[in-house]
Amino acid sequence: MPNKLIEMSSRLYNTPHLIDQQSFKWVESVIAAQSNPEAKVADKSVDKKDKERELQYNEESKVGVLSVHGPLTYVEYEAMCGEANASYQGISAEFDALAKAGAKTIVMDVDGPGGEAYGMMETGRELRKKADAAGINLIAYVDGLAASATYGLTAAAHEIIVNPEAEVGSIGVVVKLRNVNGAMKEMGVKDTYVYAGKSKIPYDADGEFTEEFVADVTEKVNAIYERFTSYVAEMQGISVEAVKQTEAKVFMAEQAVSLGLAHKIMTRESFFEYLADTVATGDKMLGRNILGFKKENVNMNELEKLQAEMSAMTLKTADLETALATATSTIEAKTAEATAMAAALATATEKLETYAAAEKAELEAAETARIEARKAALVDAVGEVEASALYASLETLPDAAFEAVVGKMKAASVTLETSPMFTEKGHGGGTEGASVDTSHLQALINKNYGPKA
Repeated sequence: MPNKLIEMSSRLYNTPHLIDQQSFKWVESVIAAQSNPEAKVADKSVDKKDKERELQYNEESKVGVLSVHGPLTYVEYEAMCGEANASYQGISAEFDALAKAGAKTIVMDVDGPGGEAYGMMETGRELRKKADAAGINLIAYVDGLAASATYGLTAAAHEIIVNPEAEVGSIGVVVKLRNVNGAMKEMGVKDTYVYAGKSKIPYDADGEFTEEFVADVTEKVNAIYERFTSYVAEMQGISVEAVKQTEAKVFMAEQAVSLGLAHKIMTRESFFEYLADTVATGDKMLGRNILGFKKENVNMNELEKLQAEMSAMTLKTADLETALATATSTIEAKTAEATAMAAALATATEKLETYAAAEKAELEAAETARIEARKAALVDAVGEVEASALYASLETLPDAAFEAVVGKMKAASVTLETSPMFTEKGHGGGTEGASVDTSHLQALINKNYGPKA
C-alpha cells in the first residue's frame, strides 16, 4: 500500500492534471494523510478475483454500464476508500468486455471531479472509435459532476444527458508544485544536489523552484490545454474558441446544454424511460435499474467461445463477399462483352442490308437496261410495230440466242427489202409505195425458237 500511495502522490504533484480545483484539494488531503508514516493503514489486501470489477450487463436489453466515478487515473490504485478507483485502462477493458458480451447500448454512469491528464484523451478517442466500429450507442448520464478529465472522458459519448442538478465543465489543466524545502529546514535537514545537466533538478541554490522550471511546466500545461480544448471541440462538434470561452468554469445543467457541452436534461426517472425507449425493449421497467441493476458475472469461457464463433463468421462473411465481388465482376465483364457483340452484330446487319439493297437496285437497273437494249435491237431489226408483237416470243431467250435471232431477222429484213420479188412493178420500175410482208417471219420464229410443247 505505501508504495502505491507514493506512486500516486508523485503522479498527483509532478504531472499536469485536469482535475477540478476543489476536488484536487480533497484528493491531496487524502493522499497526504495516508502517506504519513505514522498513520495506520489497514491491510486492504484482497484476493485478485474478488477485486476485479464485475460487468454490469443486462442480456435481455443488451445494455451495459461503465462506471466513471471518482478521481480518474491512468492505472488503478487502492488509495481512495480502500477499493479500486476508476482508471482509463480499467474503463477501456470493461468497454471491450461489454462489447464482447453483445452490448448494443453502453451507458457511462458519470460522477467525478476529474483526474490525470495522461491517457484521458487517447482513451476517449478509443472508446468513440470502438463504439462506432461495433455499432454501439454510447450514452453518458451525468448524475452529479463531470468536471475536467471526467468531462473529457464523458465527451467521448455520442449523447450526453445531465441530471437537472448536475454540474459540467472545468475544461482546464492544473499542476501543483509542492516545495517542502522550508519544512525540511525547520527540521534541520539540508539537501545537497550533485547533478549534471542544468535542468536535472528544479531548485535553485535557495531551494526554490527555478524560473526555467516553472516556465517549462507552464509550457507543458498550455500545450495540454490546447489539446484538451481541441479534443472536446472534436468530440462534441463545437468550435475550439467556444470551448476556450468557458474559461474552465463549471456550469449547471441548463447552461451546459446551451454551451454545447451536453445535449439533454433529464431526471433519473426520465432517463430510465428514455433509455427503455432507446433500446426498444418494449418494457419500460427494464431501464429503471440500469444504473444499479444486479451485477451479472459474465462467463469468460462463453465469451471467448462467442468471440471465436463471431471471428469464424466474419471470415466466412469475408469469403462470401470476395466470391460475390468476383462473380459480380465476371457478370459485368460478360454483360459488357455481350453488349459489344450485340452492337457489332447490329452494325454488320445494317451494313449487309445496305449492301443487299444496293445490289438489288443495281441488278434491277442492269435488267431494265438489258430489256431496253433488246427491245431497241428488235425495233432496229423489224420495226417498232413488229417488234412489239415479237418481243413476248423472244423475251425468255438467252442473250446469245436472242442476239442470233435478231441478227438473222435483220439480215432477212434487208434481203427482203432488196429482193426483186418484193419490188412493185409499176411506172418507172421504182419501189415507191412498196410494202414488205413479214408475217411469215413470225411463223418461222415460233417454229424454231418459240416455246416447246
